[in-house]
Amino acid sequence: MEHDNTWNRIRLCVSGFIAILALACAVRRAWPLLCMLALADFLSIKIFRPRQRKRSHRKRRPSQKELPQKEIPPKAALPAPETEDRAMETLLLYHVNHRILASLKAVSQNVTWEWHEKKPEALALSGGTGRIRIFGIPGYEYVDVRIDPQANLACDMITAVPLSAIHLKQGQSENHSPQETSGSPKDPQAWYDLQGRKVLEPLITDLNSHGHSQMTLREDGTACVEEDQRNISKEHLDGFPKRSAWPQLVQTLERNGLAARITQEGILVSW
Repeated sequence: MEHDNTWNRIRLCVSGFIAILALACAVRRAWPLLCMLALADFLSIKIFRPRQRKRSHRKRRPSQKELPQKEIPPKAALPAPETEDRAMETLLLYHVNHRILASLKAVSQNVTWEWHEKKPEALALSGGTGRIRIFGIPGYEYVDVRIDPQANLACDMITAVPLSAIHLKQGQSENHSPQETSGSPKDPQAWYDLQGRKVLEPLITDLNSHGHSQMTLREDGTACVEEDQRNISKEHLDGFPKRSAWPQLVQTLERNGLAARITQEGILVSW
């Protein structure tokens, strides 16, 4: 636009200058010079007009302010990192809950449970040991759940026993040996059917779900498993038969689908 205005000013100046010379020539009657000036004025109009017309037909580029602003769609709100972490913890906790329930269902189909921890999500995420409250398994009230760094899950059954009951049991043991408890059947088959089966079958099922394949029944009726080269007591069998009746007890266990043999520590039972 400024360039076109400059050409217009030049054209006006040239035309004005030629007009003044023509007037001076007319006064002095210099007709040949006047004709030359008229021709120069005509040529200047022809020279400057096409340039002006050519420039006038050029498309004017819109300025930066006149350019239409493209609408930028608003960015979708990204979820906060805390929300993602919370969702991941909840998902892992649900996975651990199902694994715990599957282990408990192996003992009793009517079992229900609930967390006894304030933040079980931390246990599901980082591992460790936590406690749950169980319902539907007689004789047991709590279970300690262990999750190691390899995501292996193990459960230890726990029962709450009043301290007074322990003192009473210790007082009775001073007067009666474990093999001479009143009411204990002398026949190993009768003992297994009346007392042993209801304890051993759920215990074996639970130990098998934890990866154990054998346990030792000691002379005092304690069922032990080996963990980290240590014998861990898992259950106590009331009225356990005397050592003299162990050969018949081994046969009874074998008839019920278990492998058993007598060792120095007790009866080694495998499944």
